[in-house]
Amino acid sequence: MQSKLHFVGLDGLRGFAALTILMHHLLAVTPYRNWPEHAYLAVDFFFMLSGFVIAFAYDDRLQARMSLGRFLAVRAARLYPLILLGSALGLGWLVVRYLTIGDISALQLSAVIPFALLLLPVPRPGVAAFPVNGPLWSLFFELIANVMYAAGLYRLGRRGLLAVTITSFALYAAAAWINQTVIFGIAFSDTFPFAVPKALAPFLIGVLIYRYGLFTTTTSNRAALTSTVLLLVVLWAPVPRTGPIGVLYDIMVDVTIFPLIVMIGSCAPSGTAMIRAWALVGALSYPLYVLHQPLLNLLDHMAFPDSPDPTAMGLWAAGVAAATLTLAWIGLRYYDEPVRAWIARKWLGRGSPAPAFRAQARTEEMPAV
Repeated sequence: MQSKLHFVGLDGLRGFAALTILMHHLLAVTPYRNWPEHAYLAVDFFFMLSGFVIAFAYDDRLQARMSLGRFLAVRAARLYPLILLGSALGLGWLVVRYLTIGDISALQLSAVIPFALLLLPVPRPGVAAFPVNGPLWSLFFELIANVMYAAGLYRLGRRGLLAVTITSFALYAAAAWINQTVIFGIAFSDTFPFAVPKALAPFLIGVLIYRYGLFTTTTSNRAALTSTVLLLVVLWAPVPRTGPIGVLYDIMVDVTIFPLIVMIGSCAPSGTAMIRAWALVGALSYPLYVLHQPLLNLLDHMAFPDSPDPTAMGLWAAGVAAATLTLAWIGLRYYDEPVRAWIARKWLGRGSPAPAFRAQARTEEMPAV
């Protein structure tokens, strides 16, 4: 089996995408609320990274009769500790709303708890599918793609996978064109099911990049920087996010630019300092993504400046960003890694995973975000 130590470049890309989402949600309460213009596409990129990483780490194991139950246990052990922490923070925010704003009842608060703990959407039309912690919607659909892959799609050859990928992408593109948006899955509505092909299509593109060998295990600072700049340009591009132009742009990015970024980004940086920086950013990506929204909600409620003064807003945004990154690091170092190490020893019968913040982070241990 190939070593799993060669994709620090992809870890870094995931981290920069997560930072872009943080920036987008920070600016959502300011006059610059639509910046970065296409930050939501970072989730599609996460799905594609997930497909590549899962195929790289588990194709051989599943072919060697790794059971679906074992696969799900390993994925749950990787994902669930931070999902639980993020849900706890989100419930804390709802409690604050209940005690201060009063726009949520005790019954509503208690009703969402089991959905949050089980990572299930709240079936209430027209509202957020995951009101406790909004970004968890993407993990729900990532796990659906994971299950579909491990339950049988991994058995398909390259042609079969290509056919399923094209079909999924066609369904996703058609739904996007009809609804004039690629944003599905956040709210529980009649478009909620379209998030399945939205997640599955880029996920399978990632699998195909692995299956066709369209990646490299060499090192190149130029390639790592090029893929990072290209990703940021795509997410920050001043292309309209609505209407036919915006939909065509988003679909084009998903099917052409993101695969190219993954292929280039598989080439890891070579310098020690850059490797460590990319590994750290990548390691922080998942806790940052899962924990940032509840903290933003709380700090927006408690400390958002009363005046729209740009300086006050800038200072608030900088402080919130620093607090969020600090929380992500603490959550990773002192909660996620120790808990996963305990689960690995007690329940999975294997050694503790290597600390993710080190340059030797194992790609197979990383989720899409």
